[in-house]
Amino acid sequence: MRHLAPWLAVRITSNRPDADNRLFSALERGLAGLGARVERSAQDNLVRRIGPRTVIPDPLPPFPTVAPTAAVVVRVEGLPNLLHEVGHLMLARVLDDDHGIDYQAIPFNLDTKAGRAVLFEELACCTLSCGYPRPLTDSAAWAWADAWFAEQVEIQPVFYGLEQTPDRFWERVAEVYRDHAAACEATVERAFRGTEALLRWAGCATGVAAPAQRLSFRTLLRRARPAEA
Repeated sequence: MRHLAPWLAVRITSNRPDADNRLFSALERGLAGLGARVERSAQDNLVRRIGPRTVIPDPLPPFPTVAPTAAVVVRVEGLPNLLHEVGHLMLARVLDDDHGIDYQAIPFNLDTKAGRAVLFEELACCTLSCGYPRPLTDSAAWAWADAWFAEQVEIQPVFYGLEQTPDRFWERVAEVYRDHAAACEATVERAFRGTEALLRWAGCATGVAAPAQRLSFRTLLRRARPAEA
C-alpha cells in the first residue's frame, strides 16, 4: 500500500490497548515462526521485506525450535491491524512486500477473475479482523465492528479507479458479491481457517486459536449498505 500512497495506510487505526493481549502475543509468536517480525508502531501499517522472498508452506511444517531470520517486518498499530495483515499472509502464502501485490495492475479489473481475487482477499481480511478479536454480542461490540469494517474498506476505491466516486465502489462490491458470493465467502473462510491454523501451530489452546465470531462478508455488507446487499 505504501508504494501507491503512503497516507492511505495511516488512516487504518485501532486505538486499542493490545500490548498485553494474549491473541496479539500468540499471533506474534506464530509469525516469528514463519519468519515475520512484528513491530508495534503508531506509524503506517505495512509489511516490508527485509530478507529473501519466502513462500509459506501449506501445510505448515513442525514449529521451529529456533525462529528463522526474519524475511519481513509486519508493522501494525494494534490487534485488528495485525489480524488484517495475518489474513493476507495466510491467503497469499508469501513473505514479501505488501504480500506480493502487483501495484502495476492498478486499477484492478473486477470483470476478471484475477481482479475479483484481489478484492475478495481484501474483503476477507476486513471480515477476519472484525470477527476474530471479540464476540459481537451487544450493540457496543457491533458498533466497533461496523466502524472498523468501514474504515478498512473506505480506502479501497483507489485500487479500482473509483476514488472519486466511492459510492460507485460500494455498488460494484455489491454487484460483484451478488454474482460471485460463493467465491468471496470461500476466501473469507480460508482466511479464518488459515489464521486458526497459524495460532494452533504456535501452540495456542482452542480458546485463543478459534475466532471469537466467524463472520461472513455478507453480514458486514448488509449492515454497512443495507440497500445494496
